[in-house]
Amino acid sequence: MNCTPSGKLGSFSTVAQDRKRSMSQSPSPLIARDWTRPLAEVLSNGWQEPQQHLNALTGEELRGAIAQALEHPLDYPGLAELAYDGDCVVIALQAATKDSQTLLRAIVEQLNRGREEPISLTLLTDPFTASQLDLTELPEMSLAIHDPDAENQFSCLAVGVNDQPLYVHRLLFDADVVIPVGCLGPQQDLGLDDCIFPVFSRRDNWNSFREQSENDRREDVRHVNDQLGTFFAIQQVLGPGDSVQAVLAGERQTVLETARKQLKREWAVNVSSTADLVVATIESQTTEQSWDDFAQALINVVPCCDVAAPIVICSQLKRTPPRETRAAMVDPLPAAEKKTVNKLVQLRQILSDHPVFLSSNLTQAEVEEIGLGYLAATDELHRLAEKSTRGLFLRDAHKCQISLK
Repeated sequence: MNCTPSGKLGSFSTVAQDRKRSMSQSPSPLIARDWTRPLAEVLSNGWQEPQQHLNALTGEELRGAIAQALEHPLDYPGLAELAYDGDCVVIALQAATKDSQTLLRAIVEQLNRGREEPISLTLLTDPFTASQLDLTELPEMSLAIHDPDAENQFSCLAVGVNDQPLYVHRLLFDADVVIPVGCLGPQQDLGLDDCIFPVFSRRDNWNSFREQSENDRREDVRHVNDQLGTFFAIQQVLGPGDSVQAVLAGERQTVLETARKQLKREWAVNVSSTADLVVATIESQTTEQSWDDFAQALINVVPCCDVAAPIVICSQLKRTPPRETRAAMVDPLPAAEKKTVNKLVQLRQILSDHPVFLSSNLTQAEVEEIGLGYLAATDELHRLAEKSTRGLFLRDAHKCQISLK
């Protein structure tokens, strides 16, 4: 039997009965990447989709965007002019960069265009990213794997703002030309948007970096890039579902500033009115989704909800909540904490005020045990959506900057 979240299901109480009728129909799994478009089939004219203008670059469009970026870089000559014949060029490929195979193939072709003498090309990346590449299609390029614990891989490049030595991978230290390639998303680790440091540094540099202020981090990043002579960069701008929205190349600082501005535009969501049902996804980084993402998605969307309006979170969560989160979801909120500005307190208050449904990789018993409604198939979500006249659909809601106008 389907549970009633926080005792407030309202007109959606028929979901449990609908589930019983559909059990024998082999319902399709409710996975964020699969139901994004099917949901549109049942949206009425009253629904808001403020992100519908965002279209991922794939296939020929992506190849065209890459070619355009490399042939006409921002504030810099063409990529082929970056290196001289015989130069040693290292491409530093950041983890999570999308369609890396296509991107690397285009970079190699541009770099070797019209050369009499080939350049020496090395790809430096992490083990997982390397495992996803087919290097037989890139015979011009050798591969090096970055290991932050292999101290013999690194050279001391400079001294940081806190007088600590700044190390980089020796290949970067020795290269004639370094080309950083990365991607920029709204929740970059530590606010980091540089592809070189501390990504390709030692673990002790990583640990020190985490303890620094944002200004000190940025100063060390700038210093490392200046010392390496890293003037050119390639960046992807990511949208919902880790989709590639843009590819930028050119002078490093210009590329980063342009990428940050575009990223801010992509993730700023303007909602015109409150909704009687909110459907929100958590799509990005499906292997690393967390209950913190779940809580943040609810906190972000609740200002757009009518009083007691249902909220559906579609995710690929695989584990039950940690003890502290579980307690915040299940136990009564002490009166003394109700005015506390804390994510877990906010989560508990939202669950008290709104029926919340979850689609995930958890079992029905695990979901209902923490007071959430259980959804397992697209047809169940459709039945909810069909009863709404002023619904709101938000992708990767935990990352959005939402404003209600």
